[in-house]
Amino acid sequence: MMWRMQQRGQRIVVSLTMNALNPAPVSSYNVLAQLDGCVTPKEVVVLGGHSDSWDVGQGAIDDGGGFFSAWQAVATIKALVQARVLPCPRRSVRVVLWVDEEMSQRGAQTYLQQHLAELPDHIIAMESDIGNFIPYAFGFSGLPSAVSIMQQISSVLLSTLGTGTLNVGAGADADNGPMCALGVPCAALQNQGNDTLAYFWYHHTNADNIVHMNQQGMRNSVAAFATLAYVLADMPQRLPTNYTAPPSPSSS
Repeated sequence: MMWRMQQRGQRIVVSLTMNALNPAPVSSYNVLAQLDGCVTPKEVVVLGGHSDSWDVGQGAIDDGGGFFSAWQAVATIKALVQARVLPCPRRSVRVVLWVDEEMSQRGAQTYLQQHLAELPDHIIAMESDIGNFIPYAFGFSGLPSAVSIMQQISSVLLSTLGTGTLNVGAGADADNGPMCALGVPCAALQNQGNDTLAYFWYHHTNADNIVHMNQQGMRNSVAAFATLAYVLADMPQRLPTNYTAPPSPSSS
């Protein structure tokens, strides 16, 4: 609108009043839940999203849909195992709701520090933080041998869900990024191009509320997360990793 006014030669004067505050930090917490594996439970498949949202709207799309799709994926696996539709997976499946993604990613950094000794046994760290429209792909970052396994899973199993595309090199997001930087394989659920554009219609605005959630996209996201998480948790070989422990702080 202002561009059209300017094109008509009108002089534009904008007055902007900001009421935002930057108060002192307060305590908050990551939320973790886990379905224990039955063979090598110390090996874990991690998936999740961030639990905080911007200070307007409801945070339904950013990132309520992301963390609920991860949570429901693990709940679905648990229900199928309890009903004996699926055998108990070899490895554990852990859902993580990271806090403070929007400001400084302290939840991600805290998770990294608290689980540093376990990272060699993190099979993969997956995240959803682009809304829950119709997913079409997983971004993935890892060794070429891990890419080959992921491509087989994507083409055989995930293609029936519409998520058969694997975008290599695009697995890191804000919360799984610190683990990815140390060589843990990582993945990010991705949406169709037009839906990614639509995400920014709602991103950090009052429009980010539950009425704009894509129900079928949510179902597909849960199914894609659950399928990939279970396969990686139960296949005989583990996904190859390039994990490298960070250097110890030098003593003074």
